[in-house]
Amino acid sequence: MKRGLMILIACAAACSAQAHKLNLFATATQAGIEGKVYFPTGPAAGIAVELRDTAGSVVATVQSAEDGSFLFGGPHQPPITLVSQSADGHRAEFRIDADGATGQIVPEDAPHLDIEEKALRAIVQQELQPLREQLDEQANRMRTRDVLAGIGYILGIFGVIALLKRRPGAPS
Repeated sequence: MKRGLMILIACAAACSAQAHKLNLFATATQAGIEGKVYFPTGPAAGIAVELRDTAGSVVATVQSAEDGSFLFGGPHQPPITLVSQSADGHRAEFRIDADGATGQIVPEDAPHLDIEEKALRAIVQQELQPLREQLDEQANRMRTRDVLAGIGYILGIFGVIALLKRRPGAPS
């Protein structure tokens, strides 16, 4: 029985739960840097969001609104990193590179962009932001297959316990 209990504990410890995973998205806009902090289950209200420079120093801090949105007003010189941490210790980071791209590395031999192309990139990024958020929500949303997989996992655990409890010499 002790062996079965140890196997059960090992299986449970190997599972990683993401019910409280903290997500952070941001976009550099004309108004400043705006974004959203949220859990897979909904918005993260009242969470502190830090704006950090390349050295990692905190430049500014804001609290997220009821819907998880936040805004760092005024111009900020990228590259910057946004860091958010919930009260229970979940942490999320988001980087905005020098060209305003989020998390993308621009090769040094990339052609110089004129003002019109930069403006176009900013508009495209702003329009893509809701799609990024929707994709992340979809990735974190529980589906029927997840529920069925969980039920199968539980049945498998009970099968292992039944196998371990089987008496030696009992008919198979």
